[in-house]
Amino acid sequence: MKKNLFQEDNIDNFKIILQSDIGVRLDHYITNKLPKYSRSKIQSLIRSNNILVNSKQCKTGYRLELNDFITINHPPEKEEGYSKITPEPINLNILFEDEDIAIIDKPSGLVVHPGKGNRSNTLVNGLLHHFGNLSDVNGLIRPGIVHRLDKNTSGLIIVAKNNNAHQNLSEQFRYRSIKKEYCALTWGLWKKKEGQIEVGLKRDKKDPTRYCVSQDGKRSITS
Repeated sequence: MKKNLFQEDNIDNFKIILQSDIGVRLDHYITNKLPKYSRSKIQSLIRSNNILVNSKQCKTGYRLELNDFITINHPPEKEEGYSKITPEPINLNILFEDEDIAIIDKPSGLVVHPGKGNRSNTLVNGLLHHFGNLSDVNGLIRPGIVHRLDKNTSGLIIVAKNNNAHQNLSEQFRYRSIKKEYCALTWGLWKKKEGQIEVGLKRDKKDPTRYCVSQDGKRSITS
């Protein structure tokens, strides 16, 4: 079976825990969860091994069972207009580097890779200027990028210098063997010092760069 390389920032995961979902066809279930895709698109993703159940390829008509774990890899969007990224001299705070990877301390305000409204002055522009060749597993506009941080989030980003390192890192992110911790500043009078927020999240239709709370959004838990 051909093995696809799943990227951390392009993955959705679902676990079958509701009685109402048991026995539902795989393609029907995913279509309900991801309304931005047509059912034919979902079926195509299943056949191309981009949707797995319990890490195995299944048919589109597979009937879901209790505790089935579904992994969905979203193929990268078309990269028209980004066939060539200009290397730019951007100051990089490199905390670690060897022949396979580099760890960058990304400051707040720096976009990770080119996109709509950000064609230059991104981390990727600086990486290409400093390192030259990087892994190309994640497409033309994301050389070396295994995972991302939001523009206004500062923190560590691991960069892959070659495809073997990229694959190894992607597997670690996929199986959650890499531990991530976030620190945030909050304000107001909190009644409790700790707790858990569990809501559905999906892209805001008015602003696709933001996410909003929605009952039919992707399950999200923050402790």
